[in-house]
Amino acid sequence: MKIAILKLGGRIANEGYGITSFEAVSVSKMLSYGNKVDCITKISNKDKPIPELNILEITEHYNKISKNYDALVVINGNINFYGGTETPEQLLNLNIINNFDGPVFYIFIDTLLPLKNIWNSVQRKPWSKKYKEDDILIKRNDITYITMCYDTNSVYNITNKTDIKPNKVVYFPFEKYAFFGERLPLVGQKDVDLIYGANSFRNKREKKFIKFYFDLPEDIKVKFYGKMKPTDFNPKLTDGKRFPIFNPPIQYKENLITMNKSISTINISDTFNEGKQLNPRVYETVLANVISFMDIDYDPQKKAFKDSELQEFLYIKDKNELIDKIRKLKSDSFFMKKIIDLQYKDSFISTQDLCKQFCELVESLT
Repeated sequence: MKIAILKLGGRIANEGYGITSFEAVSVSKMLSYGNKVDCITKISNKDKPIPELNILEITEHYNKISKNYDALVVINGNINFYGGTETPEQLLNLNIINNFDGPVFYIFIDTLLPLKNIWNSVQRKPWSKKYKEDDILIKRNDITYITMCYDTNSVYNITNKTDIKPNKVVYFPFEKYAFFGERLPLVGQKDVDLIYGANSFRNKREKKFIKFYFDLPEDIKVKFYGKMKPTDFNPKLTDGKRFPIFNPPIQYKENLITMNKSISTINISDTFNEGKQLNPRVYETVLANVISFMDIDYDPQKKAFKDSELQEFLYIKDKNELIDKIRKLKSDSFFMKKIIDLQYKDSFISTQDLCKQFCELVESLT
């Protein structure tokens, strides 16, 4: 098949410099397995070439998409007008979606980013007369969502709050695209016991952060890195508690290296996503050779790991259980290495197999 790919709210470029660009490039690479793929995006002269992808300038090709491709794939994102500034390349994405004569797939990885109409916002801008409602306002009702949410009903709950309803919602394990990265060598001496990194603070996770990462005993060293600060946390919830060490943000490409210095992490999520989807972060920690503990509320069906020993050891109900298991890892390096190797073996999928499965899914829906 011949497929055109768009990225809303961003570009398909610079895969090592942020999660959104890595996500866009990874999805594009997956589709390029067995298909002719063109990524239609804004090109910068500072972009580094991505050998596996053919990238075309959107301002030169937006009117050549319909009838020239078998399918259109749109990667989730928000279109924003910072300071009211016009972003023509982003509006051209909507023009392509509206005028494409064929199946349209919306890749729904971030549950905060359903496809939304922005025509009302465009109308209020001084440059709005350059655009036609028929090109910007999405009215089509045949869009298929391909989502990381294994609970596909939850996606309908999200899209019901927008005026663009999907025709169909289908699950695909995008969380496994983390395995596009390379597994790091195991660090012999870990200098942190529990780690968590985030470049944004979501207060929906605040109580879980405090439950598992705050007020641990002095023999367990806990570190946060990223944009989270002690002042982000409600003092009424943290008063008298022992805080983690806070380190500054790092570049996305340094994420695995930083995690690799820790014995463990515990994966948590926003309340909405609990029991509904997994995140690539789970498998990034596996690649970093970090013990990947799971908050049982996050993954109550134990989908992340299938091995019975992993399910027994990795899933955590409360802080005391977490403390006991971290102490076991610290006292038994052979057991720690066994769990590290087992969680990788249990969850790994080759990029070839993941790409093949994704391409077969899209073809079956076309």
